[in-house]
Amino acid sequence: MSVTRYAFSTTLLTNGKVLVVGGSGDATLASAEIYDPGTGTFSAAASMPNSRRSHRAVRLGDGQVLIIGGMGSISSDYPTLVRRYDPATNTWSTAGSLTTGRTSHTVTLLADGRVLATGGSASNYSGLASCELFNPATGTWTSAAPLSVARVGHSATLLPSGKVLVVGGNAAASAELYDPATNTWSATSAPLRARRFHEAFLLQDGRVLVAAGEDPGTFELPTSTEIYDPATGSWTPAGALSQARKQQAGVLLSSGKALLFGGYASNYLDSIERFDPATGTWSTVSPLLRRRGNHGTALLSGDKVLLVGGLSTSPMGGSAELYMEENTCIPTTCAESGKDCGTLSDGCGGTLICGGCASGQYCSDDNVCTVGSNGNAHYDALLQAPRCTENGALCDSIGLLVGRSGLGPEPHAPNTLAGSSCSDGNLGTFHVYASLDRLKVSTLDGTPLAPGKQVRIEATVWANSTSNKLELYLTTNVNAPSWTYITTLTPSGTGAQTLSTTYTLPSSATARYALRGAFRSDGQTGPCSSGYYNDHDDLVFPVSSVSGDLPPTVALTAPAANAQVQGTVLITADATDDEGIARVEFYLDGQLLGTDTRAPYTYSWATQNSANGQRQLQAKAYDSIGQEAVSSRQVQVLNHNPVPTSAILMPSSGQWTADLLSIQARGSDDTGVTLLEVYVDGTVIHSSTSSFVNFSWSTSGLSEGSHTMFSRAYDAAGQMGESALVYFFVDRTAPVATITSPQSGSTVQGVVTVTVDATDELGINTADVVLVGRNTTIAPSNNSSPFLFTWHTQSYANGTYTLQARARDWAGNQGLSTQVQITVANSTQPSGGATYDSTRKAPGCTQAGVASCDSGSLLVGRATLGPESNAPNTLYSSCQDGTAGSFHADESLDRLKVSTLDGTALAAGKTVRIEATVWAWSASGSDVLDLYYAADANSPSWAYLTTLTPSASGQQVLSTIYTLPGGALQAVRGVFRYGGSPGSCVTGSYNDHDDLFFAVQ
Repeated sequence: MSVTRYAFSTTLLTNGKVLVVGGSGDATLASAEIYDPGTGTFSAAASMPNSRRSHRAVRLGDGQVLIIGGMGSISSDYPTLVRRYDPATNTWSTAGSLTTGRTSHTVTLLADGRVLATGGSASNYSGLASCELFNPATGTWTSAAPLSVARVGHSATLLPSGKVLVVGGNAAASAELYDPATNTWSATSAPLRARRFHEAFLLQDGRVLVAAGEDPGTFELPTSTEIYDPATGSWTPAGALSQARKQQAGVLLSSGKALLFGGYASNYLDSIERFDPATGTWSTVSPLLRRRGNHGTALLSGDKVLLVGGLSTSPMGGSAELYMEENTCIPTTCAESGKDCGTLSDGCGGTLICGGCASGQYCSDDNVCTVGSNGNAHYDALLQAPRCTENGALCDSIGLLVGRSGLGPEPHAPNTLAGSSCSDGNLGTFHVYASLDRLKVSTLDGTPLAPGKQVRIEATVWANSTSNKLELYLTTNVNAPSWTYITTLTPSGTGAQTLSTTYTLPSSATARYALRGAFRSDGQTGPCSSGYYNDHDDLVFPVSSVSGDLPPTVALTAPAANAQVQGTVLITADATDDEGIARVEFYLDGQLLGTDTRAPYTYSWATQNSANGQRQLQAKAYDSIGQEAVSSRQVQVLNHNPVPTSAILMPSSGQWTADLLSIQARGSDDTGVTLLEVYVDGTVIHSSTSSFVNFSWSTSGLSEGSHTMFSRAYDAAGQMGESALVYFFVDRTAPVATITSPQSGSTVQGVVTVTVDATDELGINTADVVLVGRNTTIAPSNNSSPFLFTWHTQSYANGTYTLQARARDWAGNQGLSTQVQITVANSTQPSGGATYDSTRKAPGCTQAGVASCDSGSLLVGRATLGPESNAPNTLYSSCQDGTAGSFHADESLDRLKVSTLDGTALAAGKTVRIEATVWAWSASGSDVLDLYYAADANSPSWAYLTTLTPSASGQQVLSTIYTLPGGALQAVRGVFRYGGSPGSCVTGSYNDHDDLFFAVQ
């Protein structure tokens, strides 16, 4: 792809192409790309109007694609607007809006064409039980019946009955069924264990296979899998995975088998496991080329699987790869067909080259073994090109080269030495555009091919222009080819024709030569030139042997005999042969580790996958006719287990910064950490030989937006452990704030609404309005738009005040508005506004004869959190506040007011109401307000009054009544605490204590 992506969507379009949308890379992405299986390339598609990641995509019945939910460029942005992509016009449009933004949800195309969205996580990180339905006919979303419990990271599977099976999520082990016909949910039996972020496959017999993911309670990664049977509503165990995993991707093949690709355990994985419903078991197949997690997949025709993007142990770029399931067809054999030799279809879409003729015989045109040699080639899987085995007067590729790179019947394309050493162009149409279809080399005198012999080279081509060129090359070393130019031939017209030339075979110490034809319609000259219509083919033929067929020699050169090894070790071997080495195989205790076909012959051995103790290594070298040589030695594996662990301690995931980040990372290992690395966006920013690092790092080199961080710890054995990903956000641009109402110069009275317009490209965290010169706010901060503030002007003396709005983004950048001048002109002067008493260290009202005393905004906040001046605001600073948490995210007592019920003056024996404005973190009963009173504020002895509990989280007013005792200067105290027991002064990290004193007649 053009960019790095993870947490994106992949959708198979009706034309067989794949739409890739959004995700995260260096930032949250709006871009889209399309993969074309015909060309094997990605091309740009129209970008979405807004960026998003961790969304869901579904293809509608008309072929258009919906992009639903997910997250925007900042962690608090959960877009509700649904986007629709039309492949026919490459355009985006809107498709209604969700009621609730959501991520980690599911979307399911129902049998009637509607789309069901279930559960997920909301912008405040709470789980959702709500569900919504999209009707393509009207383009609108409506509410559906809710789930029985909130679910995050669950699965949803459309059953053959038309019902939807929802399994797991953050809830305990449970499942339920949705019936679209009645818009109802019903319970079904619970799965055998709780799991989330797993895979669910609808098997061909209607059962549902559930595998992988993590336990939401213990965070374990289960290897167990299970199957749900809709007919009985019951769950039964299935085979176990060999590798537990999360962040995997799953695909169900047309054969009915299921595949799990990659994922994350203690590290990103390249392993693939396949489930066979016939046996109920999982098996491991050849691994991915790259370790991948949080990647995308799409099932292409022919059971090919596109795997694209994701996260890995090293930068991924836009990498993609294709997984091709092995051919499950059982081909016809030559014996079953009655053929002894020649070429025939194997019945599985391939070509079978039949052998069986004795030495000195060849296969005639009627598939009969005949004395002599007609020089027909067969495909050599080792050389990956057509090859004649017996030395004779000619060598002919016959029908093995007809076509080009998937165009035409050519099997084993590209049919060049070392397989992928030279690929063909893949554009055009078979026998409309250029292709090289046959190569033949023969002696002029009818004697066997040999050095110094004059030969005729014939090439059958299909030409689409007289500008096509055929270049011929020869090599005398098929294992390490170095091509010698022979000549260039030009077609005389279009269509099929045979071009030829004569050439004298050079002398060589080897017994096999190779001829290459490079047929091009564009591009540069050379034995391997790129071009959309170019075709390259090789033909290997024997020449009269100049030396005997001696067996190869091989010697293991590393590691040393009886060496102690740990971590990843490079095994090396030297191998020689008179005709060249075909391959070197490396074995551990008789089990094949790997193969190398090119010198220097090496294999990287991950010794940590082998048990400690004495092990035998072997290198086996093979020549072109299968002769072998073996070299063996013993080594000692001494690894330390387990592998190291690593963790990012700071910053926490979701943290914002304008510049410096405080970073802490830790590594741990039983034998000690030798290296600890910290990565940002896949690049090392800090490394240390210590097991703990604590440093500040400037983000000035990063773009604004989302970024990732992880750490790696290494031990002396070279084993590595990687931390989980931490996401952080960079924002250097200050918000813009404007007071839009009231206008500067206005005169106001009573209760006034102050309106602020605050904007920031990555979102506003909080906004407030301050009285310039007084360092106080007129109301608690607001954290959601529209930003409205209630100003009780009765608490202030008549006169002119200067207001200024402040807006803060999530990184702490602050923007100030232009100051506005407002005149307060209330008809009666307030008498109950408290002022701070620097002697008593608390707010109070010393004027007797008033009906109330109100702290106003003097108590807003707690300790150093918020605008509260003169904290802790307890009489004579007798009780301190907790300092943990964040302003108006965690607990604070913001206001106290005492007033008579009948509106007369505060006096002994009067019934009064205490009103306390609090900011509650939770309504679960963990936050409570204890109220106390004292008859003498100068020497308070606190009497317990009552305990009140908030009914919701956020700002609210709690109140109670009591009778004033005797005393000229009295006080009340509020203790807003998180947990613990009642007391007039109790210690707690989130506790807030505030006093208010007042004169009594």
